[in-house]
Amino acid sequence: MLKEWLKRTNFASFSAIDNIRNYGYFYWDISSPSYISPFIKKDKPDDEKIKPGFVVADVVYNIIDETTIKYFINKLNIVKANKNNRPVIPILMAQGYTQEAFNIGRSKGIVIVTPEILFGQDIANMFENLLYKLSNIAAAATKDIEEFLKLYDQLAKILGSVGHIYGDLFEFLVGVAYREYLPNNSLEIGKLVSISTGYKKEIDVYVKANRKVYFVECKAHSQKTFVTKTEAQYWIEKVSLLRKWVFENLEHPNDMEIHYDFITTSDFDDDAKQLFDNFNQKSKNYQIKYINGKQFLEFLKKENIESKDKIIKTLNEHYLKMDI
Repeated sequence: MLKEWLKRTNFASFSAIDNIRNYGYFYWDISSPSYISPFIKKDKPDDEKIKPGFVVADVVYNIIDETTIKYFINKLNIVKANKNNRPVIPILMAQGYTQEAFNIGRSKGIVIVTPEILFGQDIANMFENLLYKLSNIAAAATKDIEEFLKLYDQLAKILGSVGHIYGDLFEFLVGVAYREYLPNNSLEIGKLVSISTGYKKEIDVYVKANRKVYFVECKAHSQKTFVTKTEAQYWIEKVSLLRKWVFENLEHPNDMEIHYDFITTSDFDDDAKQLFDNFNQKSKNYQIKYINGKQFLEFLKKENIESKDKIIKTLNEHYLKMDI
């Protein structure tokens, strides 16, 4: 929501906002060059090259208190302390703020917003309803798929994009597809697993059906943004920890069929594909399956999945035919 607003108001670079997440050594939910006139600069008056400012924003699906806003302020202070960094426009978006947090944020020059402030009460209510369903996403996947997708579609039509929750929706769609593809299964979205060494990892989609187990990594990327070698390597390392969890927590794991799937709405770059292929050639005990958006669409069309038409419609409208 906020990303689309920044694009439409020209606060942020329309092309760069989808591709940048780090600025000043920190990760931000939204980060982009800004060509708003007070923030642009030329080294010399006759220079053709313009140095932009930056807009940085974090989105919190909760009420922000004094502790949370101080963390945001600390990030800003470190960015500002580096003389090589360009001036920033700091924005914080949340469902609401305690009075103390609100006062602190305003006193530090932070743009404090909520969905209601930006888009009005009706859209804010729709957004809150969608967030509630996302927080209970596994239940939604088993009960009110159509209602969930309808709500999302209403928001997307109004705003053009509901950027920050595209990933959550894609996990939902993948979860629904796997739940209906595998009979007699249990589905968990955002499952947190812990192994004996203390490591904890979140699984986007976890499905257990009889003697089959699926761990699925989901990446909702723009059609112009491919899964990178770094992301592929992260999944390979994550899978090694998941295997430890399997052998520590599941009965008779050697008798089970364990799957490690990586699904994206876009595609994988050549380095990522090569990394997965090399790994699969060397691995004797398990394989990693990587699936791009078109392949996932073909899987839906081919298999006996009850909600395939709804899922395919949503994929086409919000992922495969759009630059997210």
